[in-house]
Amino acid sequence: MVFPFSLPNFLTVSRVLLTIFSLFSYHSIGKMTFFLMLTLALLTDLLDGYVARCMNLSTFLGAVLDPACDKILIALMISFFYIEGVLSKNFHVLLLVRSFVQMFSFLYVMRWSARFSIQPSFLAKSLNTAIFIMIFVFSFCLAFDFRDFLCNSKLVTLFLSLLSFFEIYFMIYYPAQFYKILKKEKLGFD
Repeated sequence: MVFPFSLPNFLTVSRVLLTIFSLFSYHSIGKMTFFLMLTLALLTDLLDGYVARCMNLSTFLGAVLDPACDKILIALMISFFYIEGVLSKNFHVLLLVRSFVQMFSFLYVMRWSARFSIQPSFLAKSLNTAIFIMIFVFSFCLAFDFRDFLCNSKLVTLFLSLLSFFEIYFMIYYPAQFYKILKKEKLGFD
């Protein structure tokens, strides 16, 4: 299979590579490098879709790669925050399970369904944006030694509680969509 190279797909894949580099740099190169590389990785999520739309380079591959790379970034960062002791085990497991449920659903439908589409809803995009904001804030706090804020702030607890509610909602919503796609009652994920 030939990999169709395009700038949006390059930006999408670079998100994962930048995330991995940022994680390696946290303890070896320095916290500032960690924060800058991760910020750049998060910005590629804004850029890849914008470039694809502006340059008319939107593809099915890009539509699949983008959420897959988002889930990889989220899984890596959530695991890192858990290991660093600034994120609870429950929230860590909740986000990982939701990400794996989504990825399994996409992969299964790709394998067994001839055709489907991915059109994220406003709520799904908002949740992903909120998680990316959380990743940015947590990374900032770790890079600039505000760990106590993450561990003791009622605002952080409230934010994570709201995210948990929506995570549980989507853990129920995606398998229902998955079932409808397989039964050919629906054309794609939203």
